Amino acid sequence: MPSVPDATGNQGTLLTEDDYYRLDQLTISVPVYDNMAPGHIVRVLWKGRRKDIVYKTAPQTVNTAAPMTFHIPRMEFIDNIGDTVKVLFSVERAENNIVEFSGVFHLSIEGQSLDLPAPTLEYNYGDGSIKVIVSYPGMTAEQTVEVRLIGKTMYQPDYIVVNNLQRMVFDIPNDWVEENRGRPVLIDYAVGDINKISK
Repeated sequence: MPSVPDATGNQGTLLTEDDYYRLDQLTISVPVYDNMAPGHIVRVLWKGRRKDIVYKTAPQTVNTAAPMTFHIPRMEFIDNIGDTVKVLFSVERAENNIVEFSGVFHLSIEGQSLDLPAPTLEYNYGDGSIKVIVSYPGMTAEQTVEVRLIGKTMYQPDYIVVNNLQRMVFDIPNDWVEENRGRPVLIDYAVGDINKISK
């Protein structure tokens, strides 16, 4: 079965908050399996909280019998915070096109003390600007909020100390909006403690 080198908790089966806090992607390692041979087509399957959706990585072709590395996008593991996901890999053998599956690795993703709903966007029809709005229960003036936007490039401004207990507003640069127009992007945020800025 596969393994998750980035997971440091519970002997490698728990992705802790410290593990995923700044990860852009999650590394999945596929070991050398029985009868691994050149020409085999391997991909990793990620089964999260949505039972009807399975994320599949791009396939890789085996060149030599050696461990292989795959990556899961941040959106996938962040969406499963507080849950356990199933990770496995498939092997398609070129000689008969039969697809076989590995054992299932169960990866727990540590929950958070705060309930952090997804951010929202606010469009200004006057000047065409777009803002990220962050609002969550229990906002306090001792917290910091940091947003991150991942598209063709990543935009991550400095954190801001909470100055509005109802909602925090972040401007999105127009040039970032233009370079990502028409493509899917990931927008998330992190909440910190002003007394623990070093995190």
